[in-house]
Amino acid sequence: MARKIAIALQKGGVGKTSVAVNLAGALAGDRALRTVLIDMDSQCNATSHLLGDEHRGATLSDVLRGEVALTEALVSCEDDRLMVLPGAADLVAFERGGDDPRRARTILGVRDLLQREIPEEIDVVLIDTPPGGGLWLQAALAAADGFVIVAWPDGFSANGILALLDTVEQVRTAYNPDLSLDGLIINHVRNTNGHRGYADVLQDIYGDVLLQPAIPVRSVISDARDACMPVEYYERRYRSHSPTAPIFRALAAGLAERVGLQAAPLAMSG
Repeated sequence: MARKIAIALQKGGVGKTSVAVNLAGALAGDRALRTVLIDMDSQCNATSHLLGDEHRGATLSDVLRGEVALTEALVSCEDDRLMVLPGAADLVAFERGGDDPRRARTILGVRDLLQREIPEEIDVVLIDTPPGGGLWLQAALAAADGFVIVAWPDGFSANGILALLDTVEQVRTAYNPDLSLDGLIINHVRNTNGHRGYADVLQDIYGDVLLQPAIPVRSVISDARDACMPVEYYERRYRSHSPTAPIFRALAAGLAERVGLQAAPLAMSG
């Protein structure tokens, strides 16, 4: 059965989607794990990152409405080991005007859907979540086996972590008592005293779950996004020889080891 992992922080602008996409790329491309990335954010940035802005196929909304099976909505990216379940802007409509019973039904429906319809051959599912503490973050956490925090080394992210952990406790109480913290990734690190100081603080507090290495600011990450692929596949296609792809490979390896995924590194072709 696939390990389902929500990628989360209750704050926007930390590169959470970028980390989700590139971690998925490394799990699939380097670890040979059959990987699904679910875009559960109405901004659909993960979908745009992998499929461009013109995707017109089935989406998560269609699956939730019962109009199409989950497997029929999956889109392969670069190779068959990496697939995405596209998001949709109308996910936000599920949040509007929902009373508590309706909200609970939606959350439980998402949880049951992912338990029931993720294909048996899939090894790992990553869920890209929205930055707020609303319905879709709660649904992702309710459906997941674990979650990975993505944070910048700054005070705003520290506050976002605390808000997220509060939401996690609510979800554990109401829907998913076994939800585990699978890791914390520090993103967008600059060589400044401030960033080094906050990184040290995060190391002191979360050292037992901190996944290494931290991700520095690198232009190849945006280059790969513009090419609609993860860094892992961008490196493979364009032979950029960037030191960034090994960073995501190391993070994927650490996560795989931590949660017990079978790792099978592949030699890069050519």
